[in-house]
Amino acid sequence: MNKETKNKKETRLTPETIRARLQAKYPHGVDLVYINYDDRIEDTGTIEEVITTGYAESFFEAHFEWVAEAQWQSIECVTDETFTTEECEEIADNDALRDAINDWCYEHDRGTPLEDLAKNTGDVWLFYDLGMGISEADCGPEAYKSTARAIAKRLHLSWAKHRGDLIELVNNSYGGRLVVLWNDKLSRFLGEITDKHITFNDPFLCIMDRDQGSGYDVQIEGRLVVEFDRRLLHSDDGAAGYSYAREVCGLIPGPYQINQGWTDKPGRWPVRLSPDTEEIVLAQSGYKKQEARYDAEYKAGGCTFGDDNFRRHQETEYRNEYPCGTHCKRCGQFWID
Repeated sequence: MNKETKNKKETRLTPETIRARLQAKYPHGVDLVYINYDDRIEDTGTIEEVITTGYAESFFEAHFEWVAEAQWQSIECVTDETFTTEECEEIADNDALRDAINDWCYEHDRGTPLEDLAKNTGDVWLFYDLGMGISEADCGPEAYKSTARAIAKRLHLSWAKHRGDLIELVNNSYGGRLVVLWNDKLSRFLGEITDKHITFNDPFLCIMDRDQGSGYDVQIEGRLVVEFDRRLLHSDDGAAGYSYAREVCGLIPGPYQINQGWTDKPGRWPVRLSPDTEEIVLAQSGYKKQEARYDAEYKAGGCTFGDDNFRRHQETEYRNEYPCGTHCKRCGQFWID
């Protein structure tokens, strides 16, 4: 055996030396999916998933090829930076060596693509359902005061202190769900929330009808503590129906960036979950599935009679004859003025 052949044999790579070299080069691990500063989550359904679950499994399922491509390119870059040209050629011809590099990189991947995307996405609109449905009749001249009192009782609010605000809230609404509305950073809602109560300082109470696209909100002075069920927490843009903050009112985020938190020490009078919570969640789930069917029909080029969402109809025109309103020529849906 000549000297040249002996040296080549002594310097042959093994899976063990591969891992040792990578560990020495990258002692703190690698980042396999690079997120640029202007990459963000655009899909409102993904934002809703993050808010309601703390994760975004559907995002990674939908972008599997993009993630896989980014990981492959990063591993290629790590290989080129760690090994010589001759060693890279040896690795390319050896499945065991390539597998050793891949395994080490995946095991030591310290990247946080979802966290990075959430930070870049910034502020989002949220609401928390307070477990109280209000009909249009409840807001009428015969019932608005008793409805306002019922809200005060439900939320343990002083009627003497908040009478004016609550009457204003009900008087300017056409019914819907009673919620707290606020604007916050999406990244705060990643992962599990283990605390049993959600807290708001000077919250904005809102009665929103996401089906008809109406609502009203008022700010209440003081601290509100409510039992927490994540199924009642939603993205205003991603939940089914009209977005109250953007589509109905066009709100400016600043005033709505209130101090919101969680606690396991709620104090003496926390607002309890509604006994109808399971029915509320079930109804929301059914509404979401119905909205998904309407969306699918619209994306396929059609529209559906019974869908009150004006933006999901194909051929609309305004009719000036009685009863005045907008009519969809495609499916027959009608909106009376």
